[in-house]
Amino acid sequence: MLASPVVNGKFYWFMGEQAVGWVAPEDVAAVASKSLRRAPNDIGPSNTGFPLISKTGTEAAAEIRKDLAFPVEAIVLTPDDLAKQVSNGAMKLPPFV
Repeated sequence: MLASPVVNGKFYWFMGEQAVGWVAPEDVAAVASKSLRRAPNDIGPSNTGFPLISKTGTEAAAEIRKDLAFPVEAIVLTPDDLAKQVSNGAMKLPPFV
């Protein structure tokens, strides 16, 4: 991972209350490769052969907290919140974005 998802004990989630799919880092290349070899109408979570886990920001923070064994607070915001923070200079995106 290029940047830590936890900054000063806070896990920032810019998808609101939306749950999104998570893929283990060690499975990313395999999932991408398998998906790219399939017909476009054949791609879906049940067709990759890898488990798809959907989590909200609060659920993800709880998993991170459990795995790291230190307090992690979920900061749940929306994509619009992210755009506002970047445009007004309150937040900078990493150089790789």
